[in-house]
Amino acid sequence: MADEITVYLDHLIRRENLRYQRPAQTGESLDERPNYLLLNELRKDRTRSGKLRKPDFQRATSAWEPADCCSLLETIVNKQIVPSIIMWQNQDNLLDYILDGAHRVSVVMAWFNNDWGESAIRSEDFLGTDEDREKIYKAAQQVRQLVNATVGDIKDYEAAQVEFDRIVEAGASPREKMAIRDFDRARFYTRLERGSIQFPVLWVLGDYRNAEASFLKINKSGKQLYEWERILVENRDSSFARIIMSVAFPATAKRYWPEKAEDGIDDDLLKERVETILSKVAKIHSALLTPVLRQPLRSAHQPLLAPPAIEKKPFWVGEFLTVVEGRKGTLAETTNLLARDKSDSADVITRNANQLLDHAVLAVDHISGESSRSLQLVPTIYFYSEGGAPLRGFLYGWLYWLLSGSDSDVNLRKKIFSALRKPFEETLLEQKKDLTTRFGRGIGSGSEITGQWASFLDELLLLLAKCKGDIKSSDFSIGYSKIRQALPNPKATRNDSDEVAARAFTSKQKSGLTLDRIHQGLTTCSICGGFLDPTQYAQHDHILDYADGGVTSSDNQAIAHPYCNNNKKEIMVMMQAGAPRIPVFEPYDPTLGGQQLTFELFSDGYFSS
Repeated sequence: MADEITVYLDHLIRRENLRYQRPAQTGESLDERPNYLLLNELRKDRTRSGKLRKPDFQRATSAWEPADCCSLLETIVNKQIVPSIIMWQNQDNLLDYILDGAHRVSVVMAWFNNDWGESAIRSEDFLGTDEDREKIYKAAQQVRQLVNATVGDIKDYEAAQVEFDRIVEAGASPREKMAIRDFDRARFYTRLERGSIQFPVLWVLGDYRNAEASFLKINKSGKQLYEWERILVENRDSSFARIIMSVAFPATAKRYWPEKAEDGIDDDLLKERVETILSKVAKIHSALLTPVLRQPLRSAHQPLLAPPAIEKKPFWVGEFLTVVEGRKGTLAETTNLLARDKSDSADVITRNANQLLDHAVLAVDHISGESSRSLQLVPTIYFYSEGGAPLRGFLYGWLYWLLSGSDSDVNLRKKIFSALRKPFEETLLEQKKDLTTRFGRGIGSGSEITGQWASFLDELLLLLAKCKGDIKSSDFSIGYSKIRQALPNPKATRNDSDEVAARAFTSKQKSGLTLDRIHQGLTTCSICGGFLDPTQYAQHDHILDYADGGVTSSDNQAIAHPYCNNNKKEIMVMMQAGAPRIPVFEPYDPTLGGQQLTFELFSDGYFSS
């Protein structure tokens, strides 16, 4: 079945927050507002058009198909009934927010301005992938062709009116001189310019909370909000919701935070906190969502998260933050986190936000970036399928496993992992296709596999420790077979075959071969022997330590992961011991408030399960 073609119109009406705390409104009256929106005011050069806004948490205006857009324009041109739009006016700045009807207004704006999505994908602020751009462009071409063939280009209406006026000035009858279609178009354009064509407007009174409540009520009928969208909007005042939107859309992150202090904090301190929040948000966005994913893959450096569409970004960021907070990333867990402080003051909101962002920054520092904590995991080895598809559940499972327990627990786990990293990665690459099938098709995706993937990682490391990292040994083969047999084994389908009927190779086939070659050619860490991308913050190590008399020369230089370089002696001692004793991962127990580690300290300083 062909993919549904929908038209991207989200860029035509700016998003703006409804303000989180405003003075009480007094003397507000419907008499102050017009009961219609003139269509001729929707051109991009008109002042009225620039005063329209959408609530910042409203879903993307990209749900209508080309036929839907064409149908609306036909209704307007043929003078049929046009449904009302619902609006709310912010009395502080007199901006008008469209609570219902954004698609209708955007279609008219797109027609008037001949912009069916192209200007969005040309913008430097566009956050979608190359695939997003291709879909938007394809839809724009299709809807324009359909509109021109049925309704006509707005320029044709303008040209018809010019001809109409010329005939009138010459003292003749336009009805007699013009083709019926052109005559009707001229009359429509004249009525349009005179302000006779309009959208009826229903106004919501009160403060932003009334607007928000109306928005939610509206979207519980007709084309409903997804459950995730509804929950996000209902809890939009919380620190968790604000962080989600800020990380997903950093270009507009500032608008999600309070501008004025309330109680317990002064304006200067609030401003300082928000600036700190924004700097952390930028770091997390860079680590999670950059570079933009382009298929087929041509590099091992890919984003940790790669949502398939712009509207999915908040959901995936919410899952990630939920895992950072010690959960599996499920919607129920995210919902609980979203509701924590939604009614609190700006003081509480900004303090909580900074604390949560510190947790998130620490999490990404463990796996990527230039921090001395960074294991510098190669994304395509750990978080992508053998064919280059992003596997966010593998990222969640990895973090869920890694972040267990206290800081010392996490550090110990990282050292043990580093000591076993080389055979671990070799096994992961060799078994990637089988694991992707068993987890993805057998269990699910995203948060559905967080716990199972974490347990698998733990079992694999325990097995590698027992086999002293020898993946060629019979003990390892027998042990891995037992681990594998415990996983789901979905039945094979036609899609499992790598062969396709078309002449051209698929993106998956191209990415698969490219990644295979890239991984074969990657540098390895001079300390742990694991794969290393030297273009991504590798550190340079003295082969013979400087403290032990090593000189700083090219002959005594090697490349290493940041974490390995800063924990070299402990990791090498573990590797030389042959079988590092490893802490046991325990599944998340909500009654304990997080994960726990079970191990004993032995006299030689190592831990054993």
